[in-house]
Amino acid sequence: RRRAMTMAVGSAGSPGSRSGAGNGAPETSGKPARPDTAGGHGDQKDLSGNGKDNGAAGGASVPASPAQQRQGAYVEREAWLTKQELDGDIRFECVKYSDECNPTHLEWLLALKNIFARQLPNMPKEYIVRLVFDKHHRSMVAVKKDKVFGGCTFRCFEGQEFGEIVFLAIAAQEQVRGYGTRLMNHLKEYAKRDEKLTHFLTYADNNAIGYFQKQGFTREIFLEREKWGGFIKDYDGGTLMECALNYCLSYTQFTKIIKRQREFLDAQVRKISKSHVVYPGLEHFKRLKPGEYKRVEVESIPGLQEARQSKRDR
Repeated sequence: RRRAMTMAVGSAGSPGSRSGAGNGAPETSGKPARPDTAGGHGDQKDLSGNGKDNGAAGGASVPASPAQQRQGAYVEREAWLTKQELDGDIRFECVKYSDECNPTHLEWLLALKNIFARQLPNMPKEYIVRLVFDKHHRSMVAVKKDKVFGGCTFRCFEGQEFGEIVFLAIAAQEQVRGYGTRLMNHLKEYAKRDEKLTHFLTYADNNAIGYFQKQGFTREIFLEREKWGGFIKDYDGGTLMECALNYCLSYTQFTKIIKRQREFLDAQVRKISKSHVVYPGLEHFKRLKPGEYKRVEVESIPGLQEARQSKRDR
């Protein structure tokens, strides 16, 4: 039984901020200083009417559609990372060592090994080298301007349909930008698409549990023990965690999925409600002299009749 060394894990928020996915909290539990490191075996339809008033009374206006509204922190961060990928600024590739491994991939693996060694100082360097350059292990590397700035080393057990995450780290200067989460999302997509895996397992210490929970990992293991028992190494001081891969969604297309869901929901609400319609304020008061007043029929207030009718319908 090997003893788990350092497993400090985290993922960054939007650029320039120290926020986690969606809720503005750092994605680390324990040591926030190194949030993006881990060690451990351990086009689209506008369903909202494009801003048309959709039956609004005269003078009424309609707020921005869901596509134009401000998105959550997680969605904004994912959109920023997706744009970086589309622009060619960053990319994620899966590589492995072999006798025919090309020089570029060898350089990437060497750079990734150095990142692991720096970010996981308590992990024996010989152990890192042995696993990164092991023919049974693969590494998903994050590349910016042809230089590796992070990655994840893992092993696939194809016959058992699960993978074991070994190391995950992002270079210190690139942390707190969401690259850790994006890396994990690409790893999940690769595991589904190319390896047909259904689960990931990893050992995490207390500093890593928060990160893995935000990536969909749970402490409760649902995968049958017969599938993984005896295949992965056991570690003292680590918590075994599991992530079941969902084949019904794309982990790298969250922004598009959420946008479509919001547009669809908004379109359904607009079919039964005019809550999206904004009426102008009462203007006749502006024409009155000081001390003068004018009686206004309640029914003449824009939108009030519609609101009453809607209440009776309920």
